[in-house]
Amino acid sequence: MLTSRQKQILSFLKEDDYVTTSYIAQELDLSDKTIRNELKLIGEILDDVVEIETKPRYGVSLVVLDSIGFEEIVGKRKKQDIPENPKQRVEFICEYLLAHDEYIKIEDLADLLYLSPGSVSQDLKMVREILNNYNLEIVQKPKYGIKIKGNEKDRRLCISHLYQNEDNILDREELSNIGLCLERVFDRNNYSMSDFAFNNLAVHLFITLKRVQDGHYIPIDN
Repeated sequence: MLTSRQKQILSFLKEDDYVTTSYIAQELDLSDKTIRNELKLIGEILDDVVEIETKPRYGVSLVVLDSIGFEEIVGKRKKQDIPENPKQRVEFICEYLLAHDEYIKIEDLADLLYLSPGSVSQDLKMVREILNNYNLEIVQKPKYGIKIKGNEKDRRLCISHLYQNEDNILDREELSNIGLCLERVFDRNNYSMSDFAFNNLAVHLFITLKRVQDGHYIPIDN
């Protein structure tokens, strides 16, 4: 049975490329020696499932011997679901916090991202800068975690910013349907606008529908 830390380390390994232990150590706030020791233990625990290949000056690589067993034992998320760089991590954290009204523990965010709590805390500095641009702030409650404080209008503006900067965040099919509906309304009323304005309108309608479906409304006086 792998520990949470071993799963985090394993998430950095790739079948078609090498990664250095120093890079993993830096990302997880651990020492190189700890990473090497943990990799040895992972290899022993999963000896029938994977091999950890080491190549001098290149790093370590993963060789999966039993793909089904690997998925069952590790519970590995799909690669595309895991942010691969700091920018993607910051956008993921923003989106996740905006989608939840309750307090979220930093440790839970760390598990989602296969990072250490310390690394998540560093990413939260950038998250706060983004939120500050939309009059939003992160509030923290001991033993409960963190959450975003701010009104619904500012939340939607921030979500719009994230949607326009993240290719995989939107339901493209639903956005396309909204665009088709808008085109029919525009044609019927002989109305037109620039492509940029049209796309922004479609995105804001998409956000409005999603937020209303989740029970988030803007008070009439706003």
